[in-house]
Amino acid sequence: MYRRGGPGFCRLADRQNAAQRTGRRQRAEHLGPAAEHGPDHRDGRDDHFCRFHSACARQGVQCRGHREGRLRLRRGPPAGRHGGLHRQHRRRSGGRTRAVVAQHRERHRHDRGRQEDHPENPGPLAPDLRHEQTIGMAALPEERPLSRGETMSITNHWIDGIDRINLLHNGANQTPRLVVIHYSVTNTVAAAVEALNSQRLSYHILIEKDGEAFQTRRFTESAAHPGLSNWKAAGNVGLGHSVQLGSVGICLMNKGFDFDASSPNAPGQLIYNPDDPSMQRWETYPRPQLAACKRIVRDIIDTYDIQEVVGHHDIAIMGKFDPGPLFDIAGLNVLIASAPRLGFRTTVRSPDGRLRLRRGPSAETAVVAELQNGREVHVRSIAYGPRSHCIDPNASGRKRYLTRWASVGIDGADRHAGFVNMKFLAATPLTASLAAFL
Repeated sequence: MYRRGGPGFCRLADRQNAAQRTGRRQRAEHLGPAAEHGPDHRDGRDDHFCRFHSACARQGVQCRGHREGRLRLRRGPPAGRHGGLHRQHRRRSGGRTRAVVAQHRERHRHDRGRQEDHPENPGPLAPDLRHEQTIGMAALPEERPLSRGETMSITNHWIDGIDRINLLHNGANQTPRLVVIHYSVTNTVAAAVEALNSQRLSYHILIEKDGEAFQTRRFTESAAHPGLSNWKAAGNVGLGHSVQLGSVGICLMNKGFDFDASSPNAPGQLIYNPDDPSMQRWETYPRPQLAACKRIVRDIIDTYDIQEVVGHHDIAIMGKFDPGPLFDIAGLNVLIASAPRLGFRTTVRSPDGRLRLRRGPSAETAVVAELQNGREVHVRSIAYGPRSHCIDPNASGRKRYLTRWASVGIDGADRHAGFVNMKFLAATPLTASLAAFL
């Protein structure tokens, strides 16, 4: 459809192409009244222009540069007939850029309130798009999801064939070793992006319910997705421990146990807190979304030395509950050829010669089994809780706190068997200073 006209611009091969006219109509239907002015329409309040070339905008399509994520938000007069490269929005949080972002966010909130008072104004999507421009996010394309059986590959740490979105959070260099699956607690990627940017959080991959996927950064750049977390650590687990560096975060649009009344849902019990009455039904994941996730994870496993795929609920027990029991984590781990690590190896050492293995991370939960002194166990993940349950009684200022309870595996099996109080283990993966409080 397009010919490269040289560095910095693209030319439309046929302005009368029927597919282009169809794309223009679809874009107008999607954007509603805001699209009547075309993407080059200037917003007097924000003093911004659309991210598209003017030529592309008139046809309602995206050029190759936009699809590949190389072209970003443009400031200044509209581009000429042949476009021209957009100036990249500066990805930094300090100085003048921070002030500009804050100013436009305030205008965005004001505009939304005014539109709610005046139904004749454009719907909420129009100010959302202006807000996305302000924060420098690439355009959300309206292309089909990958078809069934279609293969992907990773080039220079980017997945081929999916589109890109910029988030405000910038990460550090990393080597991927772990894949963490999340749900967004939103219904759309657009809503998730707004929430992520407001908190300076990020994932590597975002997947819509229809299977359309977006990548926000190279896999060798860390993302702020797991928060306080731990998983099969060899040692030195402290209050601020996190698996963030070295992990890939994949987020599916889903609201979990807090699903909308109209959303498809099904019963399910989370393995770490199966008796919570508020977590007995969960929003289901559409098949196209699961298929897209599996293809992406497979490509990541084929490219990097991934040791395991886990859920956020595995690495932040009792602190996070995504992706929930309706997501098949085991179905992704079978794609990894190497045997999984079992966790921190230790043995039972109790004054009365036995240790109770419990259903939940509390002495009030049911006893699953009794482990005799000398019995080998593997610590998989240490559970979190409120400040009153923290190992260190002097700790403060955190969203969640490490407790004395740990998920363990027994008999050399790579699965959660129950919870034990680490006070009665011969050794723990905790730092020496924390272990002293047990």
